[in-house]
Amino acid sequence: MFKNFLLLFFLLSFFHGNGQEEVTDIATQESDTTSSERKNLLIGFPAAYYTPETKWGFGAGGIYNFYIDKNDSISPSSQLQLAASYTQRKQVLIYLPFNIYLDEWSNVIEGEFGYYDYIYPFYGLGDESRKEDFENYNSRYFRFQIDGLKKVKKDIFAGFRYWIDTPDIYKMEAGGILDSYDVLGETGGVISGFGPVVRLDKRDNVYSTSKGSYVSILYQGFNKSIGSEFDFGRVRLDARKFWSLKKVTLAAQLYGDINWGDVPFFQKARLGGTKRLRGYLEGRYIDDVSIVPQIEVRRDIWRRIGGVGFLSAGSVMPSLKELANSKWRYTYGAGLRYTLDEDKGIKIRVDYAFTPEGTNFYFTIGEAF
Repeated sequence: MFKNFLLLFFLLSFFHGNGQEEVTDIATQESDTTSSERKNLLIGFPAAYYTPETKWGFGAGGIYNFYIDKNDSISPSSQLQLAASYTQRKQVLIYLPFNIYLDEWSNVIEGEFGYYDYIYPFYGLGDESRKEDFENYNSRYFRFQIDGLKKVKKDIFAGFRYWIDTPDIYKMEAGGILDSYDVLGETGGVISGFGPVVRLDKRDNVYSTSKGSYVSILYQGFNKSIGSEFDFGRVRLDARKFWSLKKVTLAAQLYGDINWGDVPFFQKARLGGTKRLRGYLEGRYIDDVSIVPQIEVRRDIWRRIGGVGFLSAGSVMPSLKELANSKWRYTYGAGLRYTLDEDKGIKIRVDYAFTPEGTNFYFTIGEAF
C-alpha cells in the first residue's frame, strides 16, 4: 500500500510539472490563430503500477485532448488515449480508446482499439461461486469497438455499435473448473456483435460531471452471419444522474447487463473491477444478468485535489425472472481525485474499497462513472 502512494505522488509530480509545461508551450503556439479558451492538451507519461493480478507493471502512455473545429464552441474536446505496459507476470496491454465530438456535438464517434495478453481470475458461474475456487486463465485477443451516434433531438443521440473480440484462452489451471468441466467458451472464440444504441446526454462535462443526466440503452446481436462463433443477444442499460449541491456533487448510477442465448463465460455479465462494485476482482461473480446501483459523494478539498466516498451494490442471476431471489453484494470506500486539466475535467482517480472478502486499491484515469 505504501509503495502505491509513493508511486501516486511521483506520477502527480510528473503530470503537474513536465506535462503541464509542455502543454502550455503547445497552446501558446496556437493562441495567435485560435481562441485561448479552446486549447489542445497533450500529456505523455511513464507508467508504473502494482496490483495483485499483475505484480509490477511498467510502460508508457499519453492523452491528447483536441478540438476538430476550434470555432465550434459547443462540442466538448475530443480525446485519444494510448497506453502500453508489460508486467512481471508477462502480461501485455496495448489500447487506444477514443472519443470524437463533431459538428457542435451533433455527431459522436467512440470506441477502442486494443491488444491484450492477460491473466484473468475465475471463480465459477453464478452468485454462489466460492472464493476458495479461485483460479486463473490466460487469454490473448485483439479488440475493436466503435459507436457511431447522431443527434436526433436535443440531447438525444441514436446510432450503432460494432464490437469484435478474438480471445484465445491458451492456458488454464490443471484440475480447475475450466479444465475439469464443460464451460462454454473455455478455449476462447471470436465474438462479433452489432446493434442500435440510443443515448440521452445532458451532462455539463463528459469527463467530470457535476450536474445533469446520462442514459444509454444498447442492444447487440452476436451471430455467425457477422463472424461470431457464438449466438447470443445483449441489452445494456447505463443510467446516471448528477446533482450539484454547493461544493458537493452527488452522483448515482444504475447499470444493467442482460444476456441470453449461448453466452460464452467470458462475455457473461459480471461484478467487480475498477468501475462497478469496486473492491471485488472483475468477474468475482458472473452470470447472464447483472444489476449494479451505486452512489458517490464528490467534494473539492484543496486546489486540484478532491475527495470521494462511494457505496455500491450488485447482484448476478441467470435471468431477470430471478431478480427477487438473487443475492446482493455490497462494497464501500473512499478515494482521492487529482485534476490534470481544470477546463476539461480530466482526473487521476485513486480509490480504496472494502468488501466482506477484503480490500482493493485502484489507481487509474477518469471517474468510475
